[in-house]
Amino acid sequence: MTEKSSTSTESIIEPRGGFQIEWFLGDDPRTFETKNGTRTTVYLTDPRRLLYSIVIWLNGDGESLKGVNPGSVISIRLDTLQADRAENRLKGTASREAVDEAFARARSQA
Repeated sequence: MTEKSSTSTESIIEPRGGFQIEWFLGDDPRTFETKNGTRTTVYLTDPRRLLYSIVIWLNGDGESLKGVNPGSVISIRLDTLQADRAENRLKGTASREAVDEAFARARSQA
């Protein structure tokens, strides 16, 4: 059995579905109260076609998402992506952990 050093460029990546995107943060995340608890929305816009947008709904507040300016590039893996024809935009789902990590990366690149 051989051991790989921690500096190895090889890593084991668990295969998973979804969509990897790099879009602009369209606006500050918004937190609000609903009858089911606190929710936060994140709006992303397509850097090539600014008319296209994705909204990601999260449970809980958006405190961990502060400090990233609108227009920053957010690189995130969405679990699902579907058309929201009533709002003329896309609706994406991602884990809270994936969103927090994407915002931390964007914050460190600012």
